[in-house]
Amino acid sequence: MFKTRIAGLLAATALGTSLVLGGSETAQAVTAQATLGLQGSVAIVVTITVTPSGTPTNLDLTTEQTVTKLEVADPVTTKSNNPAGYTVKVSSANLVAGSRCATATSPCLWNAAAEEALTFDVHKDAGSALTFASGEASWLTKGTIDLGGTVSTAEITYTISGVLPSGTYTETLTFTITSS
Repeated sequence: MFKTRIAGLLAATALGTSLVLGGSETAQAVTAQATLGLQGSVAIVVTITVTPSGTPTNLDLTTEQTVTKLEVADPVTTKSNNPAGYTVKVSSANLVAGSRCATATSPCLWNAAAEEALTFDVHKDAGSALTFASGEASWLTKGTIDLGGTVSTAEITYTISGVLPSGTYTETLTFTITSS
């Protein structure tokens, strides 16, 4: 009978069936683990929009007058997603060109035909005149992220004494935003 039992066990094992004879076994939990890393990147974005207002391309230069803080751009809107912030500078084409303007610290309207300049000041939000050096001035420095944007206004001040030579007087102001 013992031989029959062993033969039965061998046959059951060969068929993939297990038989437990006597006693009991405790099942051990088996686990496996895998990880999945997720990552994405966002590039630094800076934007600037300058919207002309009033008549910046049709300034009245015909009469003796002092024009104080004439609005020429509203809004000047800047935005950045950089947590370190950004800077905005304004540059004068006539100052960069050299020897057109009477002073190196203020831009000018230039009449190329008459070789005549009319100096003017640039103001931000009706504040003090900006001081230019090497053709540019600081407009705004933001030391933090600015997702909602910052809105400001550009104004100019100039004085006409006497009669200016005829012709077209021009200047180009360029606003540049740079991430910090």
